[in-house]
Amino acid sequence: MEQGPLARTLSVALDGKDPGGYYEITVWSTSGALPDDSVLLGIAEKVLPTLPERTV
Repeated sequence: MEQGPLARTLSVALDGKDPGGYYEITVWSTSGALPDDSVLLGIAEKVLPTLPERTV
């Protein structure tokens, strides 16, 4: 069985005060190296504010 690429996943609640709903953002590497956490956080900082369901 072949394994997939190394990946990092970040799960973020839609609303910190509400227990329902979340988003997951996953980045993976095609080079075989584990993706850097700063890349995942940078993507999250750009994407999450654009989601209409997400409260600040």
